[in-house]
Amino acid sequence: MEVLAEMKVEYREVMLLHYIHELSIKEIAANLDINEGTVKTRLHRARHAMKEKVEKDPARQWIGGEKL
Repeated sequence: MEVLAEMKVEYREVMLLHYIHELSIKEIAANLDINEGTVKTRLHRARHAMKEKVEKDPARQWIGGEKL
């Protein structure tokens, strides 16, 4: 969760809603009042940022034990 805490707020919120609260892209878009394409873009960028941080420090954990 340390990696998640270091992310930009807009990336962290979509990651939490999708992976922790298990909301769909459509549900996230409705909750945040943004379009589905924006949710997909933010998730993609968040996964990429998380992957880079974890690769630099393998001791860090993936969110929910799931490789993104």
